Amino acid sequence: MKNALLLSLLLVLPVALAVQNINDFGAKAHDKSNAACTANALALQKAFIAANTTSSTNLDDRTVLVPAGSTYYIFPVDSDRLNQVTFQIDGDLIVSNDFDHWPVGADGQHPNIFYFSNCFGLTIQGSGSVDGQGYDWWWRTVLNILKHGRPHMFQIEVCENLLFQGLRLFNSPQFHILANDVLNANFFDMYIHVDITAQTNLLGKHGLIQGGIPIFPLNTDGIDPSGRNIHIRNLTIDNFDDAVAVKPMNKNGVHSDCSENILVEHCHVRRGVGMTIGSVPPHPNVNCVRNVTFRDVYFSKPYKAIYVKTNPPHSDEKVESGIIENILYENMYIDQPVWWPVYIGPQQQKQPDGGGPGCLTYPLNKNCPTDPLVTIRGITLRNITINQALLSPITIRCNATNPCTDIVFENVVANHWKLGIKGFVCENVQGTTTGSSPVLDCLTNLDKVDDLEPNAPFELQSAHSHSFAAEEFQTEEDALRYYEKLVAERMS
Repeated sequence: MKNALLLSLLLVLPVALAVQNINDFGAKAHDKSNAACTANALALQKAFIAANTTSSTNLDDRTVLVPAGSTYYIFPVDSDRLNQVTFQIDGDLIVSNDFDHWPVGADGQHPNIFYFSNCFGLTIQGSGSVDGQGYDWWWRTVLNILKHGRPHMFQIEVCENLLFQGLRLFNSPQFHILANDVLNANFFDMYIHVDITAQTNLLGKHGLIQGGIPIFPLNTDGIDPSGRNIHIRNLTIDNFDDAVAVKPMNKNGVHSDCSENILVEHCHVRRGVGMTIGSVPPHPNVNCVRNVTFRDVYFSKPYKAIYVKTNPPHSDEKVESGIIENILYENMYIDQPVWWPVYIGPQQQKQPDGGGPGCLTYPLNKNCPTDPLVTIRGITLRNITINQALLSPITIRCNATNPCTDIVFENVVANHWKLGIKGFVCENVQGTTTGSSPVLDCLTNLDKVDDLEPNAPFELQSAHSHSFAAEEFQTEEDALRYYEKLVAERMS
């Protein structure tokens, strides 16, 4: 009788639900061996399959767990068509840097560390971390001995209703998060860190620091999104590259033909290269970025802060174009920037493959073509303070055949910059300025500054409270040497 009663009670009690703990799929914690890296990647793959194929709608059953208190070394993981799955990273994941055993895809490239495609309702969250061990990848890139490219830490492609929150990401070989063609995506409460000292020492050892600025990008971007309805909030990042770089979409997109309706807010950027639009090259299907707001951002010693970049190389055989419009930068404090605090114009660095205009030292080196095929209009800077810049605080360079229009400066204040290059660099720009100091006269009408004479001494001016006293340098090298001294003092 008692046994029958106990059995009946068990039958009516709900079945206990459990997360898909990777330990249950053969994961091996605290083991750096290649066998463990393979086992852990396979365990993650199996856990994703189990979470995605369960008939249960309970969130626990559809959660893949990396448990707290454990560290797992991994090779890359690829998952497609996840539906309402949560990836809960409470432990620590460390990416293998054994290049000889890294897989190579059919395209001849190393696959990304985590690749999620064609997903719906994917959540990636937790109190743990992912460490990409990027240094060895960067080193091989600088030496040009990396045969199969570099992986991104997370690539998320053609996904809808994405939530990414709470994690700490370190030292990705390339971008930390590349989110392509996403719809309704949220990135909240994250910390992204790159070992800047290691990058600086590496580049300096190979002569790839010029004027205190890295001339060889290691492309360790923070979050690079493209798509529609994207929200990024509470990001703390120091990464020696773009903090957030909104990439364009075009008519080839699934969820959108333009990157649009994007809000980035409440962020702290240290030694980064800006809250960025681009780069945006022209494209036969019209590359597009519009309706983007960056607000409430504090920059500490950035290389750039406000950065809108085109990418001039284009095909003479195709009809190509692009557009950047309705971009708002609002409520920002840019403290002690070491390069251009505000830069709108052609991308400056050459990429590792040699692409890009490579006009890093413009206007010292005047070979820096602007892009006639990408329209820039409706850029607003509001409530921006630039404190103790090294260079002239504003650089806007647009094309004479396709000028920038509707450029608005409201309460943009720059104070105590060290070096001026004939005041501001402002070419082919139309717009207005109110409540700003100093006033950009070029925004009152369509204008172009006089070209510097190619053989004239370059006039690098020291400034204090906007009172200029000229210091002339006969060569680009002299000017860069003086600037590099200032950068070293600031970064020490």
